[in-house]
Amino acid sequence: MSERPLHFTVDAQLLQELGERLVGRPYIALAELIKNAYDADATRVEISASHDCIVVSDNGHGMSEREFTNTWMRVGSTHKARQRHSRSFKREMTGSKGVGRLAVQLLARDTTIVTAGGDGNSGQRLEARVNWDDATREGDLTSVTVPVTTGSAGNPEFAGGSTNGTRVELRRLSQVWTARDFRHLAQEIWALQPPHDVDPDSPERFQIVFDSDLQDAYDAFSAQMRAILDIWSAQLTAKLVDVTEFQGTVVGDLPMRLSDTDDDLPDLETSDEGPTGVRVREGLDDRVLEVKVRLRDQEPVTVGFLVRGCQIHRMRCDIRVFTLQQRQAGNVKVSQARQYLERFGGIGVSDGAFRLPYYGPDQDWIDLEGSHSARRSTSKLLPAELNVQRGLLNLPTNRRVYGRVVINTAEEQRWFRRREQLRAGSDTVMEPPLSIQITRDRLVPNDAYERMRVMVRAVMDVYAMEETKRRLEATRDKRRDNPSSPTDALADVSTAVEEVAAHLPERTVREITAKVDAASRSVRALQESTREHAALLGALATAGISAMAYSHELSRQRIGLDDVVERLRSLLDDLPTERHDDARVVVDDLDAWLRRAAGLRKLLQPVLDEETRKDEKSRGAFNVLRGVRDNVTPVARGITIDLSAVPRGLMLPAASAAAWWAVFQNLFINSFNALFNAHQPAIAVDGGSGDDGREWVRVQDNGVGVGSDLTEANRFFEPFRRKLNLPPESAALGLGGTGLGLTIVRMITEEVGARAEFTIPTDDFSTAVTISWEP
Repeated sequence: MSERPLHFTVDAQLLQELGERLVGRPYIALAELIKNAYDADATRVEISASHDCIVVSDNGHGMSEREFTNTWMRVGSTHKARQRHSRSFKREMTGSKGVGRLAVQLLARDTTIVTAGGDGNSGQRLEARVNWDDATREGDLTSVTVPVTTGSAGNPEFAGGSTNGTRVELRRLSQVWTARDFRHLAQEIWALQPPHDVDPDSPERFQIVFDSDLQDAYDAFSAQMRAILDIWSAQLTAKLVDVTEFQGTVVGDLPMRLSDTDDDLPDLETSDEGPTGVRVREGLDDRVLEVKVRLRDQEPVTVGFLVRGCQIHRMRCDIRVFTLQQRQAGNVKVSQARQYLERFGGIGVSDGAFRLPYYGPDQDWIDLEGSHSARRSTSKLLPAELNVQRGLLNLPTNRRVYGRVVINTAEEQRWFRRREQLRAGSDTVMEPPLSIQITRDRLVPNDAYERMRVMVRAVMDVYAMEETKRRLEATRDKRRDNPSSPTDALADVSTAVEEVAAHLPERTVREITAKVDAASRSVRALQESTREHAALLGALATAGISAMAYSHELSRQRIGLDDVVERLRSLLDDLPTERHDDARVVVDDLDAWLRRAAGLRKLLQPVLDEETRKDEKSRGAFNVLRGVRDNVTPVARGITIDLSAVPRGLMLPAASAAAWWAVFQNLFINSFNALFNAHQPAIAVDGGSGDDGREWVRVQDNGVGVGSDLTEANRFFEPFRRKLNLPPESAALGLGGTGLGLTIVRMITEEVGARAEFTIPTDDFSTAVTISWEP
């Protein structure tokens, strides 16, 4: 018996399997190559596409032969997992599984990789060619060979004419690429590219250039790459113009400074005297700031602000506001768009073509974040006619905007020197122009800069007011079509109180809040009651329809049975004498049953009779109770109802006969059910006028009772609450048992201004329900 080691082998077909499973779609595979360029600290990547070839070239640090062998030639390399940031720019790596290189196998049958640079910038050029058909035929993956040639680098053969970088040439493409595929490619990589030009040495710089003789592919890719800038909810523009050039209406003057907190900068005063320790403003011309605000799907609004003694020669800005919720156009993912604006958002400042690095999402240079966190509701920059109540609350944060302010400090300096020459020899103290600091990352905080801050912030305040008006109009339209609930209205009141709490006495805020909370509780209780009544009315509507059908069918059947009874009576004399008496008993029982059925139909009569349903007036309590008592006799099982204690002059509140019959029928039937097993059942009704001036009617019985806890007992007036389990006899007759009887009583009595409740019964009785009302 011998022992020897064996080694795992890997089938070369695994390359194709991995490419299809781990990368998936061709456009994702091509995106992996662009992401590789990003990880290689490239600032420019060029994609060239034709019918039979795709070339991706970058100006990154490239690969040495050692790096090519250890990373690109090794499937599943974990170097990106170990090295989470790029070599030079310290970018966060976009990949970590080491399978991106399998993308090229998925894309084409022939691949050429040319790279120069690498670790230590060795100056070596490497070129490798892979025929994937030959590679997969090798059988064993470790037997696959890739021919590599090396030489000296130095030729500008990479993106942007760079002498270092990587170029991947894909030939014999595995599929026909369409405009849709290139649009999907752009969806995968657009977030890598900043929306603006950045400094060539900035880690953010990553320019993607697409070139193709396929026009539809070029158009689709280009449109998708800029889709983020097309999903704005508002577009704001502004520029400085001469007073005579502005065609609209000037709505007001803009102040010198953004806020009252900027008192560390001295005011400039106009004086005919020379410098006396107080700065004298030179006689600068007035200008107009022309502001245009366009909300999505609305006509633009244009306003003008007078800028007196303007220290800035030229300025313009273009700002876009984003509402990143729900599905966005262009298949832009909301989460990806939010991350993008966190990196590149905010309002930047460009000095000519140079973007000043200081101004971005983390610098609140026009106090957007400060106003938002302080929940300021009114703009101090805008005149009263432009301010909308709580309008400034719709001011966006830096991470919801992208824009830039364009100035040119060189031009501002030339303008300053021209003014200075005109005032040569005078005592005028010149206004310093916009100037860039020695750090080259921001502007000098002088008066011209303060004026620029005011103008840019005024643009944002105008947007906030227009957005507020849009929302108010939308809310009014919505309420017109779908009125808001009282709960929503009170929630709006609570929000309004919170927003102005800082401006009100603490005691006032507490009192208002307490009253709003109390009103909210009452409204919620009312809404709950309304929902219960809606459910009740639904059940009653069903019951009413069933009752009408039942009454109609009962009447029809009774006519037929009456005829049967008469025919049976006529046949009695033909029966043998010994059976004559038995037959007569059967016929008499059947006749009695028909009379009881007729009595049952009378229970439904008030519902079926239109006059009794609609004729609302005050009625004598005794007459109503007597009529109801007579009608419920068929279901009383011999139980009598004593009405002797009901005052003859007692008048019930105005209501229809059907309403009062429904009230007392339900009370009497409840009593019948409670008395089902009583030895000496008794029901009594009395009434009168109490010491508090309220009149009342009380129904009492000596049945099972509801207990001594009247609070708990009164909960039986709520829908579908029951205590009794009805015997089969009552259930078969349909007498109660739904849990709606007492609810109907309370609903009807409340409607007429009366109150129905369980009260303490008198001696000899166990249950009392009292209905009371103001006469």
